[in-house]
Amino acid sequence: MNGRDAAVERLLDTGLQERFADRRAPDVREAVAARLAVPAEVNRPADHRHRLATAALVLLGVFVAGGVAWLRNDEDAAQVQEPERLIPPDLPPSLIAQSAAALARIAADVTSLHCMYEVPASDYQLLERFVALRRLAITGPAVTSPWPADVFAPFTAMPALTVLELPLQPAMTPEHLRSLAKVPQLQFLTLHLNRPLLAKDVAALQALPNVRSLSLMGGSLDAHAVRAMSLLPALESLTLARIGGCTEPVLRELRTVHRLRRMRLYGIGETSRASRLGSPGVAGAGLSVAVAKALGELPLLDEVSIEQCSLSAEAVTLLPERLRGFALTRCPDAGADVVEALLRFRGLRRLELDRFERRWWITSTAARPTPRVGPPEFDAATAGMPDQEPIWRAQAELLRKLPVQRLRYWSALPAEVAEALPAAASLAEIELVWCGPAEIEAVAKVQKLRRLRLESCRFTVEDVRPLTAVRSLAQLDLRWASGSREDYAALLPGVAVTVQ
Repeated sequence: MNGRDAAVERLLDTGLQERFADRRAPDVREAVAARLAVPAEVNRPADHRHRLATAALVLLGVFVAGGVAWLRNDEDAAQVQEPERLIPPDLPPSLIAQSAAALARIAADVTSLHCMYEVPASDYQLLERFVALRRLAITGPAVTSPWPADVFAPFTAMPALTVLELPLQPAMTPEHLRSLAKVPQLQFLTLHLNRPLLAKDVAALQALPNVRSLSLMGGSLDAHAVRAMSLLPALESLTLARIGGCTEPVLRELRTVHRLRRMRLYGIGETSRASRLGSPGVAGAGLSVAVAKALGELPLLDEVSIEQCSLSAEAVTLLPERLRGFALTRCPDAGADVVEALLRFRGLRRLELDRFERRWWITSTAARPTPRVGPPEFDAATAGMPDQEPIWRAQAELLRKLPVQRLRYWSALPAEVAEALPAAASLAEIELVWCGPAEIEAVAKVQKLRRLRLESCRFTVEDVRPLTAVRSLAQLDLRWASGSREDYAALLPGVAVTVQ
């Protein structure tokens, strides 16, 4: 035995004697203190029981810290990490007014209202009585008449107004936008652009300290307007929808908006198949390689949504690998390679996909299916669509290989996707649009399902009976469904049911 082993043996013997034979270790502190000319009383040895108790507490703290960390990780795996701050509150469907007379008949305590007509400046005063509004949308054609400076004054009487959708009319000025600063709770702002958006318009929005989500629809913008968005104090989510001027040089300026966490591109970039289907996007770059590189420079970007845009698998691979949310819908030119490119986002938690349906692309409003019709019929051969089965297999692989916690899917689930649901180990929330009883049977096999939302789906109360086997189900939200809340609640005791 060498000197080091002997020293270790002596140390072990001393420790065992101190712990089990009530023998204290040799006290050398007074000798050391004398050598260093330090009063011995300062370093008087503590009782060994006290030292044991201290060590035990330290060890307990280590285990508690580790346990908390483990529980938090487990909770993350079971719950959806939804960016709640960037998503408007889930309110009841809006009541719709298509004329001033219809607006006058709506009760004053409504919380969600949509004015779908050519609203003149005088009709804005009619909104003053709706003091309980949390969401207000005003949409309609362009109105070229002058607008009083205080036209938005009625909104200041709405203390709970959080979501606002307005037209930016040709005669409106930056001062009109700046007046929205008097709406205290405004957080989600959508502007329908009936004229180009200028940098001075964006600069006026700096007066709105709480607006974290901005959506711009129609009209056009330029690089100066995009660059001005970097000065908005709370902006974290931006949507550009069918807006002109979105060339590569313009969209590259998005890299200056450093606070962005969520980016949505809709209807930008012409695609051949979408054009043949009667719904071409506006001219622009879409998600090109250059635009993807620019988005890759945003340090906080967490979610990207691409709808009816031109894009490529190469562009997807240039987006930040840390993305936790991705939506890919209504992109008929996107093949299986684009879907497979999403596998690089290994921390992906939120996923939105769809199944191509020709009836989604009917441009005539009168010919569109009503929300209650259910899933449109599938027509793979229309307009030379790419083979759909490889796309569905690629979608299924996303669910098998990525830690997806929240899935939103449009239209009937392909068999490949339905079969992959039980293998999605982290999946806790599912939202289905335009589905039927077969999809309900498929989601009932998801072991950790906590929340299910069914929107514009065709089924009866009895069709949801398979959900009684899902022990983890805590919430069922139904939009435009048949049957009453009481009927569903009776079938699913203990589940919070909402029917709207």
